[in-house]
Amino acid sequence: LGTGNLTRFTQEGGGHAPVWSPDGKRLAFTADIVGGDAEDLFVQPVDRSRPPVRVVAISNDQHASAWPNDSTLVFSSSNAPGFLGGGTAGAAGGATASVSVVNPALTAAKPSPLLQAEWAQSEGAVSPDGRWIAYTSAEAGPTEIFVRSFPKVEAGGVVKVSSGGGQRARWSGDGRTVYYQANDANSIRAVRVTPGASLTVGATATLMEVPGLGSGWDVSWKTGTIYLTQSVGGESARIVVIQNWLDEFRRSEAGKR
Repeated sequence: LGTGNLTRFTQEGGGHAPVWSPDGKRLAFTADIVGGDAEDLFVQPVDRSRPPVRVVAISNDQHASAWPNDSTLVFSSSNAPGFLGGGTAGAAGGATASVSVVNPALTAAKPSPLLQAEWAQSEGAVSPDGRWIAYTSAEAGPTEIFVRSFPKVEAGGVVKVSSGGGQRARWSGDGRTVYYQANDANSIRAVRVTPGASLTVGATATLMEVPGLGSGWDVSWKTGTIYLTQSVGGESARIVVIQNWLDEFRRSEAGKR
């Protein structure tokens, strides 16, 4: 960061959603590289000494969110109707997103389901001690952040930690704060939690208001610094609707004759 130099990592397939390996020597990322039928999960050494290896190849789009140990990669599987419908769906529409785990050391490994429901669940973030997973859920309509035990998610119940809507959870280095992005897409909030036999939820505070806050942000476990992306463009995109354009085109062509 100090030098200001940027190095491009992915070379094809529109790579995005990177997640570091525990040793910091590899990246898991999502890309649409030839050979799959959707956005699949790949793993590649950071020094690019070897080409990317496809870890998960299933029909829906995959996005990794945590790599807590060498044999466990947490990822969300999302289908298009969920996003076209606003990211949530009722029982009639089925789940639009679910959370699974896979062994990233295996090629084309078979994932194991972790969080599945009739509503969308995604973006699982594992605590530094590996005991808890915070995730986004649309169980009650607008998305909120919930926490369960990990990797046995059925043990110890489920605790809602966000207030007023939330998504994209992150943990502090000591595991006692859960950060999340508010549903207004412009602010980051923090809630204090106390681990124990279960999780106790404390006070919540808004840390910052960031107009144009993107989905790419994270918290350093060492320093507590929050790094984020922010839109710096000018006027936002507009949609222009032209009516009766074919008639105008015909008149224009007739005039040229």
